[in-house]
Amino acid sequence: MVVFPSIAAVAAVSATLLSLVSGSPIGPENSIEARQNNYYVLQAMTDGGVQTRLDIREMERNPAYKEVWTLFILALERFKAMDQQTKTSFYGVAGIHGRPYVSWDGIPSWSDGWESQYGYCHHGGQLFAMWHRPYLMLYEKLIYEQALTIVNEITDTNVKAKWRTAASKFRLPYWDWAMKAPSGEHIMPTSIADENLSITYPNGTTKSIANPLYNYSILMTSGRAHCAILRDPITTSMQRPTKPRCTNGSMRVETSRLVVSTES
Repeated sequence: MVVFPSIAAVAAVSATLLSLVSGSPIGPENSIEARQNNYYVLQAMTDGGVQTRLDIREMERNPAYKEVWTLFILALERFKAMDQQTKTSFYGVAGIHGRPYVSWDGIPSWSDGWESQYGYCHHGGQLFAMWHRPYLMLYEKLIYEQALTIVNEITDTNVKAKWRTAASKFRLPYWDWAMKAPSGEHIMPTSIADENLSITYPNGTTKSIANPLYNYSILMTSGRAHCAILRDPITTSMQRPTKPRCTNGSMRVETSRLVVSTES
C-alpha cells in the first residue's frame, strides 16, 4: 500500500508531473498563451477502448497479435531513431527517467549537486506510483503515435484497415520477471536478449532487423553518461553486473546486461 504523507505532497507531485509533460515549469511567468504551441498533452490511450495489457512473450508469439507485435517493434525502432534534440524523442523521454543525465526542456530535476544524477524519478519513495504510471503512459503514447505513422504509409486499403485495427489494440507489454519461464527457456525473454529479430512488414516481406529492445546507443553532446550500471542497483550476485559498453562520445546500453539473473 502506498501512503501519502499529506495532501500538499500529492499536489506538489501533480504539479511536477504537469510541468514535465507540458514542457515548461509551472508558474505565473508561464502563461497558457506562451506555452500553448510548445507542450505535449499526456492522455490515456483511448483508441480501441479498454485493451488487455499482454505479457511480452504472449504479444510476440500469439498469432492473434502478430501485427500488434510488428507495429510495436517497428514503432519503437522509429522512436529510437528520432533526433536526440527533440523533447519527445526516445533520448529525451529516457532522460526524464534517468540516463542521459540532462535537463528535460530546461527543467532542473533537483536543486544542485550530486542529486542531479538521478533524473526526475521517485524510485524508492512514497510518490513512486504517481510518478511512474504517467511516465509509462507517455512512453506508450509516443510509440503508439509512431505506429499510426507506419499505418498511414500503407497504400493498400484492405491491408491498411487490418493494420489500423492492430494499432488500436497496442498497449505497452510487460515482462513478469517473477513468473517461471517456459520450459527450456531463460528467465529473460529472447525478444529482449536477442540482438536481431525477424519481422514481417505490412507489405508481406520478412526481414531480420536489429532488435530495438536489445540496446540503445546514446550520442553524448552534453550532460553525463557515466559508464556504470544504470541506477547503481544492489546486485543479488557475488559479482557486479556487466557494465554498459562505452566508447568516445557515446554509450551503448544493452538491456540484457542490466538485469542480474535470479537463476542458479
